Amino acid sequence: LSAARVSADRLLGVPFAAIAVPMALVLAAIVAVLYVFAWAPFHTLPAAEANVLAMRRWPPPLCGVIIGALQLPGLLLIRRTIGSSSSFGVALALP
Repeated sequence: LSAARVSADRLLGVPFAAIAVPMALVLAAIVAVLYVFAWAPFHTLPAAEANVLAMRRWPPPLCGVIIGALQLPGLLLIRRTIGSSSSFGVALALP
């Protein structure tokens, strides 16, 4: 098999959704746990001081929304999306 044709759903002989949906749920649970236990307890501001620009660290959901919102202008202007898969491919291809 060539590297371009290998995928988990083909190797296991199951539909793509049978792998993607559980994996998405597990990753969402990991993000939620990290947010609740690692970020939120240490970086909450009182409602009167809730100025996001004054915070030392921004809330991860806000950062995700900002990065997601950059997808559309990037797609319209340079016809590419923001991604890191090619960076991982290059890093893994290095000896």
